[in-house]
Order: sequence, then structure tokens, then C-alpha cells
Amino acid sequence: MEPPVEKLTRRCLVESLSEATGLSRDRTDRMVALVLDHLCLVLARALKKHGAAELTLRNFGSFRVVSRPARSGWDFRSGRPLAGPPHRRLHFRAARCFRQVIQGEEPGGNF
Repeated sequence: MEPPVEKLTRRCLVESLSEATGLSRDRTDRMVALVLDHLCLVLARALKKHGAAELTLRNFGSFRVVSRPARSGWDFRSGRPLAGPPHRRLHFRAARCFRQVIQGEEPGGNF
């Protein structure tokens, strides 16, 4: 059995940033909302303009929109084939120094 996992939320992030910067929680919450909304907007614009999008945050990781082709499957109850539509997924790849922190190693680089 795995140990319980601490669920980190946006609220935890806001509280931590508020303490670290000395700004009010309300102001920090608005800044976090602005950053997250802008990240989504940038990815959406790039996706609309180029059909693909990748956003890289140094020492954190990269977000990439991946297109998945249509696929076929089976309905096990009726035995008929099913067609799965093509779709897009958001893929995240953690940066090396972030992966090192997760593994409990000493991070290399400017982390």
C-alpha cells in the first residue's frame, strides 16, 4: 500500500507565494490566476495559428499539445467495431532538475 499523498492545490500555491513575497493572499491569488489564464491563452493561440503548440518553462518543464489519430476498438457487449475520434492531449514533460528534486537528488543547474 502506498503512503498517503498530500494534495497540493492552487490555494496552497497562493498561500506559499503570499508568505514568500509578503503580498496579500487576494493579490497573490489574482496574480496566480492571471499567470495560469495567460498560459492557457498562449497555448490556445499557438494551437489555432500553427496547429501545434509547446510551452517551455525553464527548470520546470514543457507543455505540449499532442494530436492523437482516430482509432478503432470493439464494443464487447455487441461485438461491433467502434470508431474513436481524433483528439488532442496536453502532455507535460518535467525538466531534468525538476525530476531530480522529485527523486530526492540534489538538483543540478540553476534551480
